Amino acid sequence: MTVRFDQVVTDKDQGGVCIMIKAKNTKELIVIQKALVSALSGYADYVEPHSQKYEENFDPHITIGDELSDQQYAEALEYLKDGFSCEGIIREVVLVTVNKATIEESFHPENQTVFNL
Repeated sequence: MTVRFDQVVTDKDQGGVCIMIKAKNTKELIVIQKALVSALSGYADYVEPHSQKYEENFDPHITIGDELSDQQYAEALEYLKDGFSCEGIIREVVLVTVNKATIEESFHPENQTVFNL
């Protein structure tokens, strides 16, 4: 499945700035996501309650920076000038099941289930 990310979206909160790139025409990704949510409907305990909103309002994106300072934000935008695009091929989906939403826990192989597309 080929996906093209070509829309920069930013959000600022008390932790700093978040930069994401979003994809258009993501019908296939949304179908897969809805199937996963349906298959896992018996597991409704979210580590962080706001994560449930991400599932309900799925918006395919790649977070490329989070909690950035104003200087880091300005530097990052230099890489994302008008006309940029990022295209990738999705070959697998990894379901990560954790007790704590940390990067370290998500990298443990026993917490990952890989689905090849």
